[in-house]
Amino acid sequence: HSPDLTQVGALLARNADAIRKDPSSLLNSLTTEMPDVDRRVVEDAGIRDLLMLNYLSAVGESGEAKTAGPDEPDGPAAPMGWVDDLVSFRKPWGFAPQSIEGVPVLLWHGEHDVFAPVSHFHWLAERIPGARAVLQPSAAHFAALPALPPILAWVRDQARTGG
Repeated sequence: HSPDLTQVGALLARNADAIRKDPSSLLNSLTTEMPDVDRRVVEDAGIRDLLMLNYLSAVGESGEAKTAGPDEPDGPAAPMGWVDDLVSFRKPWGFAPQSIEGVPVLLWHGEHDVFAPVSHFHWLAERIPGARAVLQPSAAHFAALPALPPILAWVRDQARTGG
């Protein structure tokens, strides 16, 4: 069923306000759910700093109240990027993954990711023709950060060779 965007937006707005006040609060709250491999990744000070900047960027750095419409309560604006992400799991994307052709695609996923379902990775890998699917057996969610340099190198190499 379709999510109630008003309720989702209100929940995310409350979470966003807490993150604006203390950017480490989100990461700290997730620590209990993380597998050990993720805990080791986020213990790195540079990665933690990067995540804090990312969280602040996602929620906007100010907690200013939005101007409410006639049917909207006053309060901090919902982080619409997060709302869009949640809705994208429930609504058609406007294209079929099977229609992706002629463009190199690399899918990377940590097998122990508890925040993004590995089943979605498999679903995409089965549907995107010619996709290179990399399921990292020793990785989880936050291992995507240290995996980013080789992924970007792959993108660079694909651009140089014309894919």
